[in-house]
Amino acid sequence: LADSGPGPADRALAIVLWHAAQAASRGFDGCPFHHARAEYADPDHPAHRAAREHKDWVRGQRAALLGEAGHPDAENGAFELERVVEGALAAGALRASPDITSTAMRLARRVLGFGG
Repeated sequence: LADSGPGPADRALAIVLWHAAQAASRGFDGCPFHHARAEYADPDHPAHRAAREHKDWVRGQRAALLGEAGHPDAENGAFELERVVEGALAAGALRASPDITSTAMRLARRVLGFGG
């Protein structure tokens, strides 16, 4: 059964798609973790620390998926996917646009080695 679902690269792309689609939607007000870090700028504040730890955890999950997918540099690939998602979230906080999703997916496919 484990092999009957989408593979790890497809799951990584689906996660990017979900984030980018949220960011591209009308009414998106930005990432709540970005808000927490901005509102509680002291890196030792519990809210700031929790936001940073969450982002670190997510990057670790991405690295695990990429490693499972056979990516040649899973840690760096996870960092690159994080930049793609963070860019989509930042763009979406400024203006809803379908270009956010298409751009994020094109970049994510490049990171995963699918071209673009």
